[in-house]
Amino acid sequence: MTEVVDLPVIVLDLDGTLVDSTYHHAMAWYRAFQEVGATPTAWKVHRAIGMGADQIVAHAAGDDIERRHGDRLRARHSELFSALLPTITPLPGAAQFVAAVKERGHSLVLASSAQRAEVEHYVALLGIGSYLSGTASGSDVEATKPQPDLCVAAREAAPDDPVVGTLVIGDSVWDAESAGRAGFRAAAVLTGGISETELRGHGARFVGASLADVQRWIESEYPLGVGIADAYAHALTQLQGEVAARPGLTDDLAAFTATVDRLLDDCVDDDHARPELSRRLVAMRTTLQQAGS
Repeated sequence: MTEVVDLPVIVLDLDGTLVDSTYHHAMAWYRAFQEVGATPTAWKVHRAIGMGADQIVAHAAGDDIERRHGDRLRARHSELFSALLPTITPLPGAAQFVAAVKERGHSLVLASSAQRAEVEHYVALLGIGSYLSGTASGSDVEATKPQPDLCVAAREAAPDDPVVGTLVIGDSVWDAESAGRAGFRAAAVLTGGISETELRGHGARFVGASLADVQRWIESEYPLGVGIADAYAHALTQLQGEVAARPGLTDDLAAFTATVDRLLDDCVDDDHARPELSRRLVAMRTTLQQAGS
């Protein structure tokens, strides 16, 4: 039998992970704070980026500023950041990373503290919409990172494909903390300007300088992730033999599906992987039908 190791759902952060926007956010918040006479130093504002707007004011400037100016600051940050939005570009290799991990068989979802319209802008900018199983934004939850709500909402947006666990990839300590509070693993990139020591200290299992580094780690950490493709190829070869030996098999969906299930009994020693393999094999029915006609 073929052993198939399940792949984790990958929950992706956006700002600072897929798009180069961390310092744009920091500057927009810094200017907003200045306008109300609250002046946390720029480095402190930067280190708060990754939190959602509901969290960042009190964290960077204190509870009193949140009580007196919180809503005004959030509105002003949004205005200032919107002016910078057209200047934001994808981080190197971001779209390629998304395509590569999807090709391996991972389900991909986004978990961003940004508002829904901003998330949609980035998805279009990156051209990754077709690779995603779902998204969760700051518009969808009551509390953003470092609370676990976003990661949990994103994971719930993923399909119930055969998976083992969930891997969150981000660039800030808040991403790693949110993942940990949700019970998920975390990996990180340095593109948000936070050190490897800090990211690991907040729970990141791996820290890379780029998404290419993270991709290589994923391939190493889940070395049998391509096993599902091997099992599929093996089962498909057997299924092609069945179709050749039994004319008309592809015309009867129930009989075809039963044949798929029997073949999987013989070649796959993993109950969790069977639904995905079955789905792929049944999806081949039309192609096999055409090949035999």
